[in-house]
Amino acid sequence: MFKSLGKSLLRQGSGTIGGFIVILFVLIAVFAPLIATHDPNEMFLVDRLKPPLTHSDTGLHFMGFDSLGRDVFSRVVYGARISLYVGVVATVISLVIGCTLGLLAGYYRGAVDMIIMRLVDIQLAFPFMLLALTIMATLGAGTTQIILVMGVFEWMRYARIVRGETLSLREMEFVEAAKASGTRNALIMFRHILPNIVAPVVVVTTFNVASNILAEASLSFLGLGVDAGTPSWGSMLSESRDFLQEAWWVATFPGIATMLSVLGINLLGDWLRDFLDPKIK
Repeated sequence: MFKSLGKSLLRQGSGTIGGFIVILFVLIAVFAPLIATHDPNEMFLVDRLKPPLTHSDTGLHFMGFDSLGRDVFSRVVYGARISLYVGVVATVISLVIGCTLGLLAGYYRGAVDMIIMRLVDIQLAFPFMLLALTIMATLGAGTTQIILVMGVFEWMRYARIVRGETLSLREMEFVEAAKASGTRNALIMFRHILPNIVAPVVVVTTFNVASNILAEASLSFLGLGVDAGTPSWGSMLSESRDFLQEAWWVATFPGIATMLSVLGINLLGDWLRDFLDPKIK
């Protein structure tokens, strides 16, 4: 399995590029304290808004300084840790909620299915960003709050996909055999049905991580994202709005980091979709 996975990834150029970008950002996030050249929140006011490759008393600053004299490179590096952490954790929360409710709706059908699907319809009727802005403005900015908001309000896509797959799988012979042997419903759902719908769930998960990274950057840009002072690509873009003409690098580098991370995850998701879809094979 892993051998064919690796060969397929290497054969497809876009998948290889996406995998390389994702691995690169994961390594940057994990080893941020070793990669960053300075404390991301340390201020050198005398060097504020100096351009990239500036030599100062504190050493070389690859991406220059921001409006408060902080090292842009170090903040971009630590921003990768925040973006990936928020994107992955929020996705896991959505995954657990959506798969559980989707399994229940597809397996039991009837009233359970109707209630869960009506909840999905109601939640889909509200634009996510507008809903997130309202809740974050009420709860206040914070990393925990933004993770909970994205995790709790993005489970619907999982629920719909898992429900559809469960509706067809529950009629298969192996499920009927498990029922006849007296296996409990919970074991049938999570041991027999769920493993057979991993492929579409994995694909949705990759794209959901990318959308969560963009959502976190958007909310942080509006001042309703992560905790104040925490290095975040979105907050860096927000802080650079007044200095775009005189200090282009303050907005350019976090913008490029956001674009590359989302692009890499989307390319990897496209490859996973092609690899896991038997129709394409």
